[in-house]
Amino acid sequence: MEEERFIRLLYSPAADSVIAQFQRKGATGASVNRLYIRRTSEVAYRLIGSPESNISFDFPTVPSDAPSLFFYETLWEDGGGSPRRILRLDLSNEGLDTIFDPSTFSWPSGVSRGWVSALVGASARGDVLTGVFGLDRSEERRGFAYWLCELDYGSHQLKEISRLSAAFF
Repeated sequence: MEEERFIRLLYSPAADSVIAQFQRKGATGASVNRLYIRRTSEVAYRLIGSPESNISFDFPTVPSDAPSLFFYETLWEDGGGSPRRILRLDLSNEGLDTIFDPSTFSWPSGVSRGWVSALVGASARGDVLTGVFGLDRSEERRGFAYWLCELDYGSHQLKEISRLSAAFF
C-alpha cells in the first residue's frame, strides 16, 4: 500500500458512520486525497469509489440529519488541478452520484462560467451546500471573482452570499 497521511475525520450521525480522508502522491506527482468509510460498529475502513491515480476527492462534508457525504472531485494532469464535479455518497447504501457538474450547470445571469473552489458545509437535510465558487463575469466587464455561495442542487439554484477578496486565498 502506498504511503498515506491522515487529513481529517468526519462523523455522520444520520448514518452512524465515520469517514476518514487521507492524502498520498498520485501518478502525476501531485497530492491526491482518498476517502474511506466505516460504520461505527465495524473495524475496517473501505475505500470510497475507485478513483484513478490522478483523481482527488476534496473538501468532504456531511449534513447532520441526512445520511450523505458530499465532496468534489479534482482531476490532476499537466501540473495543475481541475475541479470536475460535486459527488454525493448515500451513506445508507453507498451509492455514488454526481449532483453538480459545472460543464452542464445553468449559471446565473451574467456568469459565463464557474467552478467549485471548496465545499464549506451542508444544510442539516443535505439539500443545500455552501461553498466557495469561482464565477467569471468577463462578459459584463466585471471579471472573475470568488464568491461564498449556497447551491441548492435539486433546483439548480446558486445563491451568492458574499464576494470574497482575492487576498482571502
